[in-house]
Amino acid sequence: MTPVEEKLASILGALAGGAVSNADLTSSSLQAAQQAPQTLADAARVAAAIGVLEAHWGHTLDEARRHLEEAAAAAVIPVAAIVVIVLRHFSPEE
Repeated sequence: MTPVEEKLASILGALAGGAVSNADLTSSSLQAAQQAPQTLADAARVAAAIGVLEAHWGHTLDEARRHLEEAAAAAVIPVAAIVVIVLRHFSPEE
């Protein structure tokens, strides 16, 4: 273990002899990490669409989310597709 790794282990409370210096991510962890930016962007768009429905129709957050989910189920398309439609419909004209 290098002096830097030993110092880091000491700061983090790990025993120098038991600290892992080269941990490999499992393939599922790696895949989740690679998908994280898209997952966060999707969640932000869903939150924006819920906010739009809440503001426009006076729905609660739970009601707005349920309406998105019901609309997606009725149209047999993903919620993400309904979110895109909602955001396009209610976005200000450019």
